[in-house]
Amino acid sequence: MPFVYDKFKIDSVRFQTSNLYYMSTIDDYVKILEQAKNELDSKLEYHKKIKKEKDSLRKDSLKSKKAKLKIMDSISQIKKSNRLKRSKTRELIKPSLE
Repeated sequence: MPFVYDKFKIDSVRFQTSNLYYMSTIDDYVKILEQAKNELDSKLEYHKKIKKEKDSLRKDSLKSKKAKLKIMDSISQIKKSNRLKRSKTRELIKPSLE
């Protein structure tokens, strides 16, 4: 309740008075509650959509990073393989001192 009091700048007495009034005119109270529910549902849908987009972007970002890591690993393996080939070639070419 403190949130409601702060948000609408009222105290508990004002809230109670308003609540009693709207309870006496139940049709108006039901309309207010329906409007509030519709607004909350709308906001919920909006936030779900935003979350889905962020999750999708995060997932794409992770895939991109993983792909880059695979490429880097492949390049590293190729360089390592080339170094081994060069060292073996040098050993074969190296003149013997006998």
